[in-house]
Amino acid sequence: FHEFSVTVRDAGNPYLSSTVQVAVTVENVNEFSPQIAPCVGSVLENAVNSTVLTVIATDPDPFGGLVYVLVEPTQSGVFHLARESGVLSTRQPLDREQIDFFSVPVLVRDSGNPSRDMISVCNVSVDDIND
Repeated sequence: FHEFSVTVRDAGNPYLSSTVQVAVTVENVNEFSPQIAPCVGSVLENAVNSTVLTVIATDPDPFGGLVYVLVEPTQSGVFHLARESGVLSTRQPLDREQIDFFSVPVLVRDSGNPSRDMISVCNVSVDDIND
């Protein structure tokens, strides 16, 4: 919030003038998209509801929380991404002998108006157990 005075005067003799007080409110705009740190994790095969990794994101704009979303619906059957915390976990048992690596695209959206977002890929390896 800024206040200042503006005085205007004409070129007459004698001159006439007028002064007004001006108040300006500077509002922040959503300038930056969230930034996502590289995310790599692993999980033991056959683990269900097991935490794989936490997506770490930051946003220099002061607009509150971030929202985390899986980008590809096909991944939602295999993984769950907590909207508020960014914790990625398994929904079903994974079999390393069938698939040993997943690329999981995630989107992080800020709370600005309009909102801004960023997409990154989290790499998840499936670790073997003796089965």
